[in-house]
Amino acid sequence: MGRRVTRQDFLLLSAGAGAGLVLAGCGGGPEDNPAVQQSQGAGSGKSYNGPKVDLAFWNGFTGGDGPYMRQLVEEFSSKHDNINVTMNTVVWESYYQKVPAAVSSGEGPDVGIMHIDTVATNAARGVIIPLDNVANALNLKESDFVPVVWNAGIYEGKRYGIPLDVHPFGDC
Repeated sequence: MGRRVTRQDFLLLSAGAGAGLVLAGCGGGPEDNPAVQQSQGAGSGKSYNGPKVDLAFWNGFTGGDGPYMRQLVEEFSSKHDNINVTMNTVVWESYYQKVPAAVSSGEGPDVGIMHIDTVATNAARGVIIPLDNVANALNLKESDFVPVVWNAGIYEGKRYGIPLDVHPFGDC
């Protein structure tokens, strides 16, 4: 089964379906990466009517946010008969070693979560791919987010991350 939906299309479909999966896309290399090969076209976020596709979604949600994210993924998959999302949760301490290794071997996830302070490093290393088409198609703009968080998703003039949430720092 060949994948015909790009990672960017999946992100658009997810956001359009209200699932809240607006994530950084991971790539296994430009030769085998349909999102890179088809960088000019991102979906509209309305629907996907192509052949069945299976997508791997990796994250580090091992705490209280894990069950909620799993519920969102299951809800999304149940509403889209031709898109199946498999969620793989890896503890954050291992996540940032496993993702680059998996991507470099061509076995990386289709979509994944990254902390904002790791986006530029992973973009520079070619672990993640630009999401400009996704942000543009969804009409996302800086005024929709906290500016510093929105701008942290940019590396060398390209958007590699779309904020999912914001974590405050505090002193105890």
